[in-house]
Amino acid sequence: MARSLRIKFALMGGLFVALLVMSLVLSSFYKATSRVKTLIIPPDIVACETDQDCRVSNQIACCPCEAGGGQGAINKRMRLPLKNFLEGACRKRVPCVDISACRDDLTPVCRDNVCTVITPQRT
Repeated sequence: MARSLRIKFALMGGLFVALLVMSLVLSSFYKATSRVKTLIIPPDIVACETDQDCRVSNQIACCPCEAGGGQGAINKRMRLPLKNFLEGACRKRVPCVDISACRDDLTPVCRDNVCTVITPQRT
């Protein structure tokens, strides 16, 4: 009877250690992938005077819209500064998903001297 109890105790201890190791591994993975990084795009990148100053960009964050990121309107002369800003801001690579979030119905417009996108009205 004592031997049976020792075997059960050893199995329970082994199970506990395995669960502890698994929870530590999963928690470290969660910490690495659950980081949310807020980017504030510099104002001159989205500044405009007319609608012709703006264009739709397929990447306004660390991930392009082809990889789950977002699209937005920027000043068309500021494409290179935006690319440089994102390279610096996204140095610690964030995970992107292989799902396209690109839309082709966005129209860039200048509202209150800021480039923005509008979508067609749905009826």
